[in-house]
Amino acid sequence: HIWGLCGTQEIIIDSTSGVEKIQLTDNAGQVVVMNAAAGQERIQATDKSGSVILMDGVMGNIIVRSSNKVLINT
Repeated sequence: HIWGLCGTQEIIIDSTSGVEKIQLTDNAGQVVVMNAAAGQERIQATDKSGSVILMDGVMGNIIVRSSNKVLINT
């Protein structure tokens, strides 16, 4: 567990069996989580407006939730 900028940035590397993950949080509160726990494998990125990109390694789905527009190939 590593903190920076008076606690507003954070890196968590958790190798506890069954809850393995890496989580990065930046100064704006944006978060990237890589979950490697068995049956829960996923990568999730959340920005400061609350928009989420989720890559579900279990189901194979990519989910995008936007607080505004989603623009692809523009």
